[in-house]
Amino acid sequence: MDCRFEDRVKELIAQLARERQAELAEAGTLLDLETLAVQIGDMVSRELTQMEVARRADALDEAEARCPDCGRMCPRGEREPVILNGLRGELTYSQPKYDCRHCRRSFFPGGRYQRRDYFGEKNRPPGRKHWREDKVGCLLSMTGPSYESDPVPKLPEWLKVSSAIQ
Repeated sequence: MDCRFEDRVKELIAQLARERQAELAEAGTLLDLETLAVQIGDMVSRELTQMEVARRADALDEAEARCPDCGRMCPRGEREPVILNGLRGELTYSQPKYDCRHCRRSFFPGGRYQRRDYFGEKNRPPGRKHWREDKVGCLLSMTGPSYESDPVPKLPEWLKVSSAIQ
């Protein structure tokens, strides 16, 4: 970060300190003072992060979007509320949602989508789910002892092949 930005942050902190002088003066111990400062810092972090997440969601908002399954252009539906659990607390925003009438599904630019064709059905065909994340992945390499109490002590064969990853 450059010096001008740091100076601006210090100005904002000085302004916050003036506005909260009574609370700061009441903080009896260093721990009380730091606890108050952390609460204010967490609020600033949450608000800054929430503003950026909302800006990114708004940047994806178009009147139509291409369905990732069939390729048809689909109209924007109502925005979908999202709640994220961040390091500094809960973040809320809304993201654009698009509805493909052909595929009978909703999808969200940037990743997740929801199928409506099997939503809530008790006798859903095996492997057919209504909720999918299509751009999320995690690769872990771990070692350690196996125990009889492990629910799956060995890696299932079907996960050892690349066709399991779409």
